[in-house]
Amino acid sequence: MHRSASLMTSVLTTVLALSVAAGQAWAQAGNSKSKDKDAGNQPAAKQPANQPAKPAAVELTLGPYVARELPKDWTLRSRIRITSNPPGQGAQILSLPPGQLRDENAVQLGQQSGFTFQTMTVVFPVMPETAGAAPNDDAIEGWMKVDDVEVATPRMSRRGSAKESIASGVRLAQFTTRTGSGSGEVKNGTAREVEMQIEVPMVCYRTKFDERGAANVDWPKEDFPSSIKAVFQPQLYVETGPDAQPYDQNQIKALVKRAVGEDPRKHKPVMLAKLLAAEVVRSIQPSGDSKAVLRTGELQGFILNGIDNTIATGKGTEFDMACLLTAMYRSAGLPARLIIGVEAEDVDRKFLEKKGGKGKMRAWTEFALYDEAASTLNWVPVDIAKIRKQSSRPQPVDRAWKYFGSHDELNVITPLAMHFHPPTTVIAYSVPGLWGWAVTPTPPGTAYQALYFDAYRSARRPADNNKSGGGRN
Repeated sequence: MHRSASLMTSVLTTVLALSVAAGQAWAQAGNSKSKDKDAGNQPAAKQPANQPAKPAAVELTLGPYVARELPKDWTLRSRIRITSNPPGQGAQILSLPPGQLRDENAVQLGQQSGFTFQTMTVVFPVMPETAGAAPNDDAIEGWMKVDDVEVATPRMSRRGSAKESIASGVRLAQFTTRTGSGSGEVKNGTAREVEMQIEVPMVCYRTKFDERGAANVDWPKEDFPSSIKAVFQPQLYVETGPDAQPYDQNQIKALVKRAVGEDPRKHKPVMLAKLLAAEVVRSIQPSGDSKAVLRTGELQGFILNGIDNTIATGKGTEFDMACLLTAMYRSAGLPARLIIGVEAEDVDRKFLEKKGGKGKMRAWTEFALYDEAASTLNWVPVDIAKIRKQSSRPQPVDRAWKYFGSHDELNVITPLAMHFHPPTTVIAYSVPGLWGWAVTPTPPGTAYQALYFDAYRSARRPADNNKSGGGRN
């Protein structure tokens, strides 16, 4: 369903204000890195005497129900280019926020317009461990350049232990610079072009699901641990639309009720997950391509129809279907997360080609199978788009399904993100593109974004093609 333009303007203006505040906070943080480090070592404040102590965190280990097979080493390379000039004749203008805020933070650099700023922080997601992939955090590399001069390397916003990583939430790489004449600073605070690149090595696996064993796992008696429950936080394109308004939960609940009845918990988690997936297969017809592409052929971001519209029309893209299934799982009380990935089957060819090509981006859902008695967790992949492509009628739920838990393609798909837009107060332009930035004193009102992704076998690193003429997208 379409929202009104005035509401969109109001909400986006609010987002801008929050972005500025976030940028100022990052700027202050940049001036006191040593204080931040010291603060991180301070002991937690003691509980007041009349308050009960918080329950101890549950130490989770990887469960036995999702086996990993046939590992492949990949390095996923992501690059974002933000420019003040149109990337080709007739390219679509991308502007956020709209209206009177446009061009307030633009300057003339010779004959070309540019950006001006006091501080700038670009953020980009770095995946935690998933059902079929384990990133190597210690080998992450990256840079941010302003007008082709490197000014920053990534700083991780969250970095947990190996045990924490199987249930960890959103992690963001942050690249920060400011106006100044020192190292990592930008003279006069002006720029025509900003680029960010990050490389994340990982091992990707096929998954094999022990559905018979997993089917016996029941709901926890003491609720899910907080590290798992974190996925219930409202998420853009899962619980809310781009105007920050919630999707119609009654529609989602109606689908859940039609699939499993009044009480979802009368079914054990695995059966519940399968019955809800079957409902999406019955209800939604795959339709359309959610990629937004510039006239130059470069990927600028993603177009999502939204869950309300997907349910109302019975049609949706692969991304819409994954968002809907994730929303249904959460509505039924089953922790679930959205995974966005990049096919990486052939490292010697360009993929996500400018005019199509065989490679593409993928989206699926993972639900949490938490065995309370054993304190184990498995994220179980459910590739609803692949399941639906096999048949418009769901298979019998008492049989094993391909792409439900067992997925023989995950060792050639590199997980990229869990959100289409970072879950923090940053902005992108016109359509979500996984990244966002906070700029002070105000973000540029007009900019052009282009996204590039490629994956290569870690032992066969290609040349660093960091310009649009040679980059992979």
